[in-house]
Amino acid sequence: PNVFIIYQNAELELAESFKHLFETWGYNAFYCRQARRDGNSYRTELRNNLINADAVVLLLSREFQWSSYCQAEAGATMALNKPFIPIVIPPA
Repeated sequence: PNVFIIYQNAELELAESFKHLFETWGYNAFYCRQARRDGNSYRTELRNNLINADAVVLLLSREFQWSSYCQAEAGATMALNKPFIPIVIPPA
């Protein structure tokens, strides 16, 4: 199974911890900092990982709501009708 983790930059360590936890359980986990940053291939890699995700984890922090990237990825999650797990990060 594949898990896509959506988070805002302030939650990078938490995203890494979740990735490690999911991989320990036998899942393939992905978050955007792992992607290559060379233009179109970066966007393609993100899109493919989201399309192939069996579930999406949303780390909902106060900063998440102001991030256009987080909002776009969350919107794509809904548009693709992906199962998702929202996790609220205080003080959101």
